[in-house]
Amino acid sequence: MIVIRVTFKINPTERVNLLPYLQQNSTESRQFAGCLNYGFYQDTGDENTFLLYEEWDTQANFDAFKGSANFKASGDVLFPLMVGKPESVYYAANTLS
Repeated sequence: MIVIRVTFKINPTERVNLLPYLQQNSTESRQFAGCLNYGFYQDTGDENTFLLYEEWDTQANFDAFKGSANFKASGDVLFPLMVGKPESVYYAANTLS
């Protein structure tokens, strides 16, 4: 399993534009083959900081998602709203029994 964690901060004036998009993007992204979990979470200490958390069953399915029009469109929308660069971390994980 591949786990992705992306933390990013947005411009406070763009927050109202961001929230509806995050819901739409999550719904669309969850439809991709191999997507086990995909969600955006708001920091309880800073309403302008968000976490994107993803789980994919295989690297191949995650790579297919990264090559999709959905992924590119997401970057086109999100990057202009961000303050600074996002912090991205990728993990290879195993489920514990």
